[in-house]
Amino acid sequence: MANAAQNNRTTSPNPGRKSLLARIRSRVRRLLGKNKKPRSPTTGNGPGPGERARMDFRANMARMIENMERAIAAGDEQEAARVSEWCRNHRKTLKTVKWHLDGDQAKIAHFANAKDERVARANYHPYLIEKSAEFNYLTWPRHIGKYIRGRSVLDIGCGFGAFGTAFFASGVASYTGIDPQMPLDSTFVKNKRIRAKADLGMSPRDIMAACPDIRLMNCRFEELQGVERFDVITLHNVTEHLHGIREILPSLKNLLHDEGLIIFHHHNFYCWNGHHLRPNQPQQYDEKSPEQARIVDWNHIIVAPDMPEDHYFNQNLNQIRLDEIKQITEDNFDILVWDEVPSTPATLARFNDDILAKLQDFDPTLTPRDLRINAAFCVARVK
Repeated sequence: MANAAQNNRTTSPNPGRKSLLARIRSRVRRLLGKNKKPRSPTTGNGPGPGERARMDFRANMARMIENMERAIAAGDEQEAARVSEWCRNHRKTLKTVKWHLDGDQAKIAHFANAKDERVARANYHPYLIEKSAEFNYLTWPRHIGKYIRGRSVLDIGCGFGAFGTAFFASGVASYTGIDPQMPLDSTFVKNKRIRAKADLGMSPRDIMAACPDIRLMNCRFEELQGVERFDVITLHNVTEHLHGIREILPSLKNLLHDEGLIIFHHHNFYCWNGHHLRPNQPQQYDEKSPEQARIVDWNHIIVAPDMPEDHYFNQNLNQIRLDEIKQITEDNFDILVWDEVPSTPATLARFNDDILAKLQDFDPTLTPRDLRINAAFCVARVK
């Protein structure tokens, strides 16, 4: 009888245990179901449309560039149009890659972003596109791409003329770059990647001869007033250098079409490296250098008033405050975007209460925001 009872205990189902196992199995099935990849309607468990597009982009990019360059050389508009369409079909793919750092991908972007493929072909220069990527000239135009695509652009303070091709990679209709210090026959430009001059191999005159919708002019913007109007005016790290900025910004309206845009990136004089000299970042600081020690850690704000008139601080920097340049812009334009870019973490790590107290003792109106913001990015429309 005892053995029979024992057998009954081991073979009879335990309702509680069975219920627990059922719940565990159900939970596992649900978890496994959540981790399953969605099935493609055409390829089962294969790559989805986005991944297939990226695979096509990687596999065929070099061949499409070769086909386009051959078609342009032969005047084969039909083949050029076919390749342009392939490029346009990959605009979404380009948003997922860093094409501004890669010469070949930038060549695809040149055609993908173009509103007029004939203008794109006429201004296509593979060597200049490669150099634009190498010297880091594509980053700024890509950042503002949605505002400049298909539009005529006036780039004030364009430097040495290397930006034109970069703007075309973001789809502009035409590019005019002006700078009173631009030497039209020099082949040297600033390599923005290493912050040093480098030989581009082409002068501004050479660039204009090769790209008919790029104009590079050694002049001031005032010389264009009453002569031309543009869809967009851009100023990249230029506004901080303009003496008379309080009069210049309002006057730029006269160079814009109705509904025209002004876009600028303003480097704040009151941030850690607002002096524009070395050190640009804390890791560059040479503690043995008396020149650097004099301006480091926001000291440039305190010593600036004592500098001679011909010093860089006084000749090249207008020292305007963020609130003031924003107010001037707001008085004359409708601000669409105003983004304040903080300084790097390494820079902000040097900011402390003692530095703030010292600076506010010098100028009580200075705020932590004045000192911590590196730059302001603005997009504004003519009122």
